[in-house]
Amino acid sequence: MKGLRLFCFTILFSFPLYAVSVSTSTANKLNYAIKLVEQKNYVKAIQVLESANPTRREGQAMVSRMLGIVYWQSNNIESAIQHLHQAVQGEVLDERTYGTERMLADLYYHNSQFELSIKHYKRLIQLGFNDEENRELQMMLASSMYQLGNWQQVIDTLQMFPYQQGAQDVTPLSLMFNAQINAKELTGAIETAKRIIGHKPRDIMWIRNVVNLYVETKQYYPALDTLVTAYGVGLNLLESDLKLIVQLYQELDLPFAAGRLSEESRANTLPALKMEAYYWQAAREWGKASTVLEKMAEMDNRYYWDLALTYYRTGDYVDSLNAVEQLEDQSESQVVDLKNNLSLLLN
Repeated sequence: MKGLRLFCFTILFSFPLYAVSVSTSTANKLNYAIKLVEQKNYVKAIQVLESANPTRREGQAMVSRMLGIVYWQSNNIESAIQHLHQAVQGEVLDERTYGTERMLADLYYHNSQFELSIKHYKRLIQLGFNDEENRELQMMLASSMYQLGNWQQVIDTLQMFPYQQGAQDVTPLSLMFNAQINAKELTGAIETAKRIIGHKPRDIMWIRNVVNLYVETKQYYPALDTLVTAYGVGLNLLESDLKLIVQLYQELDLPFAAGRLSEESRANTLPALKMEAYYWQAAREWGKASTVLEKMAEMDNRYYWDLALTYYRTGDYVDSLNAVEQLEDQSESQVVDLKNNLSLLLN
């Protein structure tokens, strides 16, 4: 609401009293009320304004506008809305009355009266005040529609949005993405997410969003390509991302190719080696998986357990026992059980 507070002061002093036709008595009370507002004496300012009885239409609108602002400053939202509504009622919307109607629209929005905020934002957009203001108004219009769950209206509004082909487009695109998800328009949501990634190419959250949508729509090749590309440019993937890559390779019957790809582009970091190990295990290339796990165990002692299990799976019981004995914690029950099994098998 801080932005609205600044906006209120702007429209309070935006038009001099000589610009409208008001009596001397009304003008004096308006000027006195402005001074009281500057002193934050809102109660007295309201009393002064309520005592004004302008007979001319412009004077009535001016007093109502000021009362609306002062009531808002004193946290009486309902009265603020009532008087701002009176100020714009029947008025022709132009640059002089624009600020009052904009404030009324914003108050309706912040007061969760979204159907009324939509009505006034639409009127303001038709005026075509300026490009920057219109972008803000269209965002507020779409946000009002979103709050009402009118997903298709949000999508239609934001498809007509004047995008600037820059990072500032992420906010309206994100709102459209959420509306498309709620409307089950998954194909459109994929395209919107890709546009956002174009502005935020290293944002792993949006990469995951588009990958999940590809998977949900059974587009496994682009899902795999998106994740592998993210890995290739050095983004920090979670273990769940690595497992999904393996699952996608398996779904596409390409596990051996996955292992070869990882081997050729290997980086000697734990996440990269973990990905390669997953690949070789999925391809049932246990020897290659063991080689990678050995490197991982040298970096993190806990991976001697994975190495021991891999050797156990392939019947290399001596190597399995040697690996399990490298573990720093020998007291865990699963470690004890594996060592006992291996001792029986080797005797």
